[in-house]
Amino acid sequence: MKETINYYQKLYESAMAFAMRKVLREEKKKKKLINRSTQMTIDIENLTKMIKEKENEIANKEKE
Repeated sequence: MKETINYYQKLYESAMAFAMRKVLREEKKKKKLINRSTQMTIDIENLTKMIKEKENEIANKEKE
């Protein structure tokens, strides 16, 4: 009986350790995705500004 209890206790501890590693790995992935999303948003804003600048340049040249 004691061996069975010890076995289940070790099994539980092993499962908990696995779950914690998995949670930490997923949190790391989530941070990476958030950082990537933020960078992409910044890139979009920069590209939008560049498009507006080019449109203004074209409009100015057409006026000339």
